[in-house]
Formats: sequence, structure tokens, C-alpha cells
Amino acid sequence: MKQRNIMILDESRRFCKVLARTLEERGYYVAAVFSWEEVEEHACRMPIDIILLVVQDVNTSNLSQLSILKKMSPAAEVIVISPQYDQAVSMEAMKYGALDYFFMPLNVEALFQSMDQSLNDKIFS
Repeated sequence: MKQRNIMILDESRRFCKVLARTLEERGYYVAAVFSWEEVEEHACRMPIDIILLVVQDVNTSNLSQLSILKKMSPAAEVIVISPQYDQAVSMEAMKYGALDYFFMPLNVEALFQSMDQSLNDKIFS
């Protein structure tokens, strides 16, 4: 079975580390990064299947980061996680190419389902 590479981009180290540990327990290889410099470094070193973009400041202008991530790792799917639900942000995230959108409190099982579905689609396409 192919290694499943996940990158988490979040400035909150605490949440990022907890989420990374949870994903590793499910068999994913996880790169937890806390800055854009680290994103570039990891994107050059390994193929990334899914990027979890944790957006702390919820507004639609922050979602332009999605297009940057898609340029760095065109094959990667991006899932946005935000501190609260905002329909405008959700729609904007999809417009910029997000696979899915989650908010706090995070439904981890729903996140796993979305990730697994995306990875299965890649395998069979």
C-alpha cells in the first residue's frame, strides 16, 4: 500500500501536534509545519497527498493561500479547517479549490472519511 503523506499547516503548534499524532495513529505519514517557509521545504522534499490548512483568522481574503498551496503541490487536495463555521468562507474555500471545509469543534471521523475518500479516488483514477 502506498504511503499516504499529509501536511498540516497551522500556526498553533498545540493543535497541530495533537492532530498530527491522531493521524499518525491511523497510519498516515504527517509533516506538521508552522510557517510558509516550512511548507515550501516539505513540498520540495516529498509528494503530498493532502494538505490540512488550519485558518485561524476566518475571512475570505485568507483563503487566497489555497491557490499558493495548489501551485506548490498541484496533486495535493487541500482541506480547510477553521475555528468556526462561516458559509461565505466555506463557499470561498471551495472556489479556491478546497476539497472540503471543517470547523471547530473538529469532527475527526468526518475528516478521516473525507481524507480516505480522496485518497481512494486517487488510487482508482
